[in-house]
Amino acid sequence: MTSRAEASLATVAATAFYICTDACHRYASCEINDSPSGNCVCDPGYLGDGINCTPDPGSKKLHFEQLLPRRTFTNALRNRNSREFRRLAFLLKSQITNYLANSTFRDDFMGVTVLDFRNGSVIADIVVHVNKSSGINESHVRDAFTQGIQNNPGSNTLNMDPADLCFKPDGETAYCSSVVPTPVKPTGGIGATSDQMFSGAVVAAIALAALVVILIIAAIFAFCTRHDRGKDYESKLEAKNPWWENSCSTVEARGLSRYSESSIIINDYGFKY
Repeated sequence: MTSRAEASLATVAATAFYICTDACHRYASCEINDSPSGNCVCDPGYLGDGINCTPDPGSKKLHFEQLLPRRTFTNALRNRNSREFRRLAFLLKSQITNYLANSTFRDDFMGVTVLDFRNGSVIADIVVHVNKSSGINESHVRDAFTQGIQNNPGSNTLNMDPADLCFKPDGETAYCSSVVPTPVKPTGGIGATSDQMFSGAVVAAIALAALVVILIIAAIFAFCTRHDRGKDYESKLEAKNPWWENSCSTVEARGLSRYSESSIIINDYGFKY
């Protein structure tokens, strides 16, 4: 007997890469029915026209996260209407549906919804819909998921590890502690934390202190260089003009000799004038 999940999967399989002209409900998928461009159809466990869907009173939702380790997160995966999102959601939905539709609770399994993809490599938020009166819980889903991969490892095209399947008892707005998303680098400005501000102040102080030390060393070097040059200059000047040639008596004697060239007088120092 074909279950509702298998019938739904057969419909979706032919429409993996179609994009509906309308924005489908969060709990709906884009499938071809009457229009070649695709129709929005509520997922099993929900009722409606695909644009507006409400929970089926006879269904129960079990929320999970699953890590897709070999996938790279892109901004296109943020958009449920993008081709990238629909393609990856189809692959994930098909693989999980295949495992659960062949499990021991296949008659009470209704379907799977892929809600979102998040960064870290890629984390998928998924919902498993089961018959409300069946008593199926997260342990049954995890066991069936694990058994399905073990029985048919070649079907695990997304390289999922059953150990990464995390149940979220608080619903779709909760996050699992065992699968932590990698933060996306913000595009806008965000105020620095007190630790970041303190760290920046320390770095700035160290840089300023280093600059002061460099300036002091440069000043000392310049002073020493200038002082050495002054000594060299004085030494050269003294070698060229000895101190006795620049004495006051010598200068006076030279002056007087200009006025008394014919007179020859020897003073006490032995100079002529």
